[in-house]
Amino acid sequence: MTSSLLSIPAAGSGAPGTVFIPSGGHTPARRKNGRPGKAVYDEFEAVKKDGITAQELEKARIQFLRGEIQGRSNDLNLANRIGFLAVYYNDPNLINTTYEKIAA
Repeated sequence: MTSSLLSIPAAGSGAPGTVFIPSGGHTPARRKNGRPGKAVYDEFEAVKKDGITAQELEKARIQFLRGEIQGRSNDLNLANRIGFLAVYYNDPNLINTTYEKIAA
């Protein structure tokens, strides 16, 4: 099983955060109570123990860059993104520097 980085809103804040999630080309097994199965927790433990590989990190950077490019695909998306950055971070210019900060 491989792993990826995913940017999702942090609980209760509405601001984006980064979460490490397992991905292996399939949905992880779930228990009867609807919670993720042992494979998910095994992946978390493996990450805690071994960290992530350079290949996984590069894949996450490329996915992030692709998302940034697709997010600028039309004027409405671009305006929404600039507005979000202005409201949450008081800096609409972050749209021009976000990738460089993440890729560093």
